Amino acid sequence: MPPDKNSTAFCFLMVQILSNFSNTSPLHMTALTKQRTVEVIAFLLIVLFTYTAVSKIMAGATFTVQLQKSPYLSDFAEEIAWLVPASETIISFLLAFPASRILGLYASFFLLCAFTTYIYAILHYSSFVPCACGGVIASLTWNQHLLLNTGFIALSIVGILLSPARQNKHLAL
Repeated sequence: MPPDKNSTAFCFLMVQILSNFSNTSPLHMTALTKQRTVEVIAFLLIVLFTYTAVSKIMAGATFTVQLQKSPYLSDFAEEIAWLVPASETIISFLLAFPASRILGLYASFFLLCAFTTYIYAILHYSSFVPCACGGVIASLTWNQHLLLNTGFIALSIVGILLSPARQNKHLAL
C-alpha cells in the first residue's frame, strides 16, 4: 500500500527534526538546553502514554476482545489487557520525576519498540489485522501508526542521549 499524504508529511517532519538535531551537536548544547529538551520529550511521552492508557482502560472489554482477535496475542489477551495500560501508567510516572526520568526514557524506548515490532509483524505476517488502539490513535492507518511510533522512539533516543543522568555508568548506553 503506498504511503498517503499525511504519513509522507509526518515522515518529512521527523527527518527535518532529526537532521536539525544532528546539525546541532549535543556537545554544543548548553546544560540548560539539554535539560529543557529532555523535559519536553518527557512531557510528550507522558501525554502519549497517559492518553493511550486511559483510552485502553475506558475501552475496557473492547480492548480485551480486540487483543483476543490478534493472531499473536490471543493466548495472553487477559494479561496484556491490564499489563499494557499499567506499564504505560508506570512509565508516565517515571518520566514525571527527574530522579527516575532516565529509567522512564529507557522504558519508553523498549515499550515503543515492542509495539512497533508487533505492528510490523501484524502488517507483514498476518492475514488479519485487528485494531486494539483507542481514541484518536485508532483513526490512524497502520503506516501512520508505525511512523508515530518511530517518531516517539526517536524522541526517546534523543532524550536518553541528552539526559544528564546518562552519565551514570549503570544507566549509560
